[in-house]
Amino acid sequence: MNPDKFIKRITQDYLAPPLILGEQLYPDFFSGDIGNINQTYVTQNGQHNGSYVFVDNNSELSGTGVSKDPKKALLKACMEGLERYSSTVLDPKDIIFSSGKNLNNHMSMDNIPLFSQNELTNYSNITGQYQENEEIRWVLGYSCRSKKRVFLPLVMAYFLQNRFENEKFCLPISTGVAAHFSRDEAIQRAILEIIERDVISTVWLANIALPKLELSSDLSRDVIEIIENSYQIGRPITVFVNLGEFSIPTFYAVKRNPDHFQLGTIVGCSTNSDINQGILKAISEVFCVEIALENMITQNDIVAKTPYDCIKIHDGALYTGQSIYNFAFDFLLNSNDKITYSDINKHRIKFQTTKELIDHLISKGLDIYLRDLTTDDIRDFGVYVIRAIIPELMPFSSVMKARYLGSQRLYNVANSYHKSSFCEEDVNPFPQPFA
Repeated sequence: MNPDKFIKRITQDYLAPPLILGEQLYPDFFSGDIGNINQTYVTQNGQHNGSYVFVDNNSELSGTGVSKDPKKALLKACMEGLERYSSTVLDPKDIIFSSGKNLNNHMSMDNIPLFSQNELTNYSNITGQYQENEEIRWVLGYSCRSKKRVFLPLVMAYFLQNRFENEKFCLPISTGVAAHFSRDEAIQRAILEIIERDVISTVWLANIALPKLELSSDLSRDVIEIIENSYQIGRPITVFVNLGEFSIPTFYAVKRNPDHFQLGTIVGCSTNSDINQGILKAISEVFCVEIALENMITQNDIVAKTPYDCIKIHDGALYTGQSIYNFAFDFLLNSNDKITYSDINKHRIKFQTTKELIDHLISKGLDIYLRDLTTDDIRDFGVYVIRAIIPELMPFSSVMKARYLGSQRLYNVANSYHKSSFCEEDVNPFPQPFA
């Protein structure tokens, strides 16, 4: 579909457009030749096309896009806005109430992420355990392993504002939701985002020192120029690489602003088999987050007083990003290990199809569940919105009091890097800086 026609239709021509365009936030990164950041907003107007809206009526959810091409940046912002919209809208007839014990065909709950006993005891207002005998809400999804339709917990499939008491085993989040004109591409992107957030969580919580990317002629000119330019202007960007156990590299970018007290350090991340695209995406996330945080500071957004006051998605980035806490990133920036394009290329696998990616991850012991979130009105635009759930991987949490510290995945990964016994007392005391 022509991007211009699509944007015009979805924001202007439609009878009740779900998107409204926001102002362009920032025209370029350095000198006007690197990229544009655009933002759009999702409008929620109560009942829409017979669907039930989970968020408060007339609330706003934002979508942001980054690209060299301003129109592509706007298109990406619209797509992210549609992700947010679709993950909050559902026909109430699709929901069933049941205990897991009385529902035979539901996803396995044996390997879902867990809160630690400390989190359950001290923060019981926001944390909980899944109880097989207690009723929760379920919606139908699809198991990629069994190739059957199964019920998924609503709280894991949709972005809910209000959880029932028995649904406190999960903090609703947008991770694993992707929109695209291709259904297969939406599925792939949703899956890769879950892997990315697993890396973000485990690296920070377990203080894992990743190898630094060395610049070489194998990298694209864009990558080399952005990183070299960042050092020349005194705001260096360092890219770290997590090869992981799934043969899909994750790129973790850290930007330092020595002269900025409030935003001394900013991070971004991307999981992608395409090395250059993955690096550029991680760097673009840095700029995207930085501009958003700058706006919050301008609007006098309150910085959390203590780590345990961090709740909203940007709280940890504002708190830990302050220059007085630059030392919190030493475990990354002081890493002596190096990695080259050639090293990454030897390790990665490029998947030709969505089925190849899914089959590969299943062979590594992961269960993948899918839920098509595409609403009727969004489907009319030729867009697919997919939610993926991979219960074995570590979730991202911006809530300091609820970081899923009872999940064995965290300690398995930590021990494989540290070669020692890692326990809850060893977890990073700073809130997650990714936003």
